[in-house]
Amino acid sequence: MKTPAQLAEEARQAGRDGLDTVRGLASDARDIAGDAAATGRAYAKDAVNAAGRKLHDARGQFEQARQACMTYIADEPVKAALISAAAGAVLTTLALSLLRGRRRD
Repeated sequence: MKTPAQLAEEARQAGRDGLDTVRGLASDARDIAGDAAATGRAYAKDAVNAAGRKLHDARGQFEQARQACMTYIADEPVKAALISAAAGAVLTTLALSLLRGRRRD
């Protein structure tokens, strides 16, 4: 039969073991949280970089289209003016149609 002192020591040891387990779990949780935060930062950085690349590409495409338009206008000024007038007429017709449609509602 165990003495009260032995039982108390076993209880203290069980408490120390439990505390060590809890500390280990807390450390693991901190490590996991740190890894998750680092992963989130990496994803955010990648998203920002991808958006920057797409913006840069879009600017390049816009510049190419602008240059092509300028070249076409310089090479074919009469055709460019006629195309511009036709496009303006189409846009005006669409705008007026939309405005009339809203008034009926």
